Amino acid sequence: MIEIHKPIPLLKKLLPLRRPEQDILYVPSQFALAFDHNDRQYVYNTLTKQLIEAQLPGQCRAGEEYDELITSYFLVPEDKDESVLYRSISELMRIYTKKDGEKGYIILPTLRCNARCVYCYEENYKPVTMSPETVEQTIRYIIDSRAGGVVICPDGTLSPCEHLQGAARFGDVWNGVTDEGARREFCRTDRIREKCRKCPFLPDCTGFASCPITDSHCRELHNMQTLDALKYFIDNKVINSDDDVPVC
Repeated sequence: MIEIHKPIPLLKKLLPLRRPEQDILYVPSQFALAFDHNDRQYVYNTLTKQLIEAQLPGQCRAGEEYDELITSYFLVPEDKDESVLYRSISELMRIYTKKDGEKGYIILPTLRCNARCVYCYEENYKPVTMSPETVEQTIRYIIDSRAGGVVICPDGTLSPCEHLQGAARFGDVWNGVTDEGARREFCRTDRIREKCRKCPFLPDCTGFASCPITDSHCRELHNMQTLDALKYFIDNKVINSDDDVPVC
């Protein structure tokens, strides 16, 4: 195992220390993307963002020269539900950022777009552009508000996380968050759609209910784009520090 890119430092601290255990069958993690490039074999972990040059076995047990892959979360117990692991790590990340006083906002100044992304979740929305008055109110709201994890839409309405459906809206930048209970309900991180549980790109989703990878076609496309980016990074030696995380 040759490490090309180290895991995200914060995730390395939050992930439980994993020790290889005897009598447990280990298999490749759902977050482990294995690929060949220039006659070499690589594996990228979409959860930890660690990239290594190595070959994953189809299955193995502790003590079979794969212990480092087990401790690095490239190999997991055969019956492990990794969506549960991600859910807990995601919640820890939220708590950690809250302790640092960080807030999360997604501002959509316009819905006008000439792209044709296959995963677009705004294609049925009216192409509204944020007015100067809304811009001013948005700035004032961000300065004064203590709410986090919200989307500020072009018309000034607030949506929890990335839920942009009309029924999910619960306030606006003039009134602030009017229903704290609704905000908490929509921002829950303990819900993962059944079809998303085994998706290798689950860690790349910012909101479970608005996952852009809605079917196998989109997943294949995302996989292709991710691997193309990783191969580019390898060829150009872009990945060279703890802070450089591939953006695919």
